[in-house]
Amino acid sequence: MELVEMLADPTGVEAWRLDETELASTVPELSSKILELEALRVRLVHEADQRCVPNDLGAADTTSWLSDTTHMTAGHAGKIVRLGRELPLHPRMAAALDAGRIELGHVQVIVDFLARLERLTVGQPGPPVETDWNHPDPETGRPDDCQAYLLIAAQLENATVLRRRARALELLLQLDGTVPPDGENPELNEFHASATLGGRVHVKGSFDAEVGEALNTALSGLSKPHPSTDDDGNPIRDPRSAAKRRADALEQIIRGHLDNARGPVEGGEQPHVTVTIDLDALKEAVARTAPTPATGAWTKNGWDYHSPNATGPVGATRSTPGDSCSDIRPPRHYRRVRHASMPWAGPVSAAIAARLSCDAQVTAVFVDKEGN
Repeated sequence: MELVEMLADPTGVEAWRLDETELASTVPELSSKILELEALRVRLVHEADQRCVPNDLGAADTTSWLSDTTHMTAGHAGKIVRLGRELPLHPRMAAALDAGRIELGHVQVIVDFLARLERLTVGQPGPPVETDWNHPDPETGRPDDCQAYLLIAAQLENATVLRRRARALELLLQLDGTVPPDGENPELNEFHASATLGGRVHVKGSFDAEVGEALNTALSGLSKPHPSTDDDGNPIRDPRSAAKRRADALEQIIRGHLDNARGPVEGGEQPHVTVTIDLDALKEAVARTAPTPATGAWTKNGWDYHSPNATGPVGATRSTPGDSCSDIRPPRHYRRVRHASMPWAGPVSAAIAARLSCDAQVTAVFVDKEGN
């Protein structure tokens, strides 16, 4: 079955009917066709951008229009729009993309490198020299030579390897160190820790190579798998994913830093996790985590739904005539559970405060009914 026939009706292709030879030849051919179609999309989006079609349709900009009409992420849509605007400035790169010899990831790497190269060579113009696109000399630092060099490499390696090659070339062209490359520029470091509406904290950051290396080194030893054994002594794999192990390692580093009081003084004392909670709410939370169940919410007439701790006894039998149910807890919306709060994370469950109170320093704060 030819690829043209498959593309005419992709859903009707019965892959199991293809033999090994057809599969081995069709997959690379299809991948090349996908690259050509992606290049066509970039050209069409750029044409729509030039003609202000999205604005005529009421969109704020081309990126939002592309994202809304195709349901792709705004980041991916923005990447297509930016590359569409850059490619007309680099006709040889555009031709390689249209032919399917390189992909959008390669184009992104080369465009980013050329932007950094412009900063590296600012104020150092060289004599105009015609570039040999088949045998470039990237060590000259000329943009066309560097672009030709990376274009040749892009047709032989993936975008990740090409990014490393571009990074090595950038270090080679570093002239006097006055303009550090992005990978080594600490001024570009950023770190965000934002509390979400669900109560979790979303972390995002970008660091230079030195800080990143220190971070990975600190996490490496603490994020290794820790296998255990069952009752018979047989080994059991660590069930945590790599991401979960790194999160646990970061938690150990943070807690170790705070426990050793190595940070600067904040508010008159060494910084640590602070939780604010009503005393009665803390008592209730501790009672709920105790091994013995609370029984104060049960009466002979049934459940006392207005009790602040209406959890009921385990194994109790309701004495209401005609009802033989046992061990019934009240509906969850009847249970009054007050929450705690943290300065950064905001509201958290009282259970967290109960767990932290085991080895916490408790400070009593008395307030009136108005909270003053």
